[in-house]
Amino acid sequence: MKLYKIEIELRNKNKKPYAERDYVPLDFDVLNEKSQGALTYTEIPDFEPIFAEVILTTLSKEVDVIKDWGAIPGTGIILSDSFKSVLDKFTLPPHKYYPLTIIHPKKGVLKNPHFYWLQVVTADFLDLVDFHNSQIFLSKVLSPEPEQRVLVKSKRHYQELIDEFFLTTYDSICVNPTIKYDLFYLNHISSDCYINDRLKSAIEEAKITGIECFEPLENVFCKV
Repeated sequence: MKLYKIEIELRNKNKKPYAERDYVPLDFDVLNEKSQGALTYTEIPDFEPIFAEVILTTLSKEVDVIKDWGAIPGTGIILSDSFKSVLDKFTLPPHKYYPLTIIHPKKGVLKNPHFYWLQVVTADFLDLVDFHNSQIFLSKVLSPEPEQRVLVKSKRHYQELIDEFFLTTYDSICVNPTIKYDLFYLNHISSDCYINDRLKSAIEEAKITGIECFEPLENVFCKV
C-alpha cells in the first residue's frame, strides 16, 4: 500500500482552477455553542452545527474542493457532491457531512453542485503510527534545536509527554500496515490529509477538480 498527501489547489500552483474562502461574515456568531467554531477533531458533535456562508474570492472557479483556510475547526474538507460520491465507496474514520451555502461574489449562491463540510474524526490516530520505526519528536519550543527534541518511543510515551511538550515534529512516520482507513488524519502529529493508492486512483478516475497534487510519501512514510 502506498500513501499520499493531498493538498488543495491554490493560485499560482500549476495554473489549475481553484476555489477558496474569502472571509467569514462579521455578523456570524462564531462563539455560539452550536456554531462551526465548536467543532473539533476529537468527536462528532451531538448537535447540528450552524455554519457560516462560505463566501468565495472573486477569482474562485467551479471545482470540487474549496480551501477553507481554517475557518472551520477540526479536520475535514469542503467538497462537492461528486467528491462525496467517491468517498462514500471507501472506508473513513468516524465522519459526517454537513451541507454548506457557497456564495460567489459574481455568481451569487451556487446551487449546483451542492457542497458539504466533511468532518473527519481520526480519534485513534496514535494507533495508526508505528512509533518504533518512526522518527517523531516532541519539544517545548517552536523552532527546536536537535538537542531540544525528545524522541517518542511509543504511543504510551507520546501520551505521557504531550501535555508538557506542546510541539510535535517528525523526520519520518511509519504507519501500521493494518490500517483500515482509505483517508485519515494524524492530528497532533501532522495536519495533512492522507489517502491510499486505491482512493487516489478513484479520485483521478472521477476527475475530481481542485486538488493541487498527490504527493507520494516515500520520503516521509516508511513502506507499509
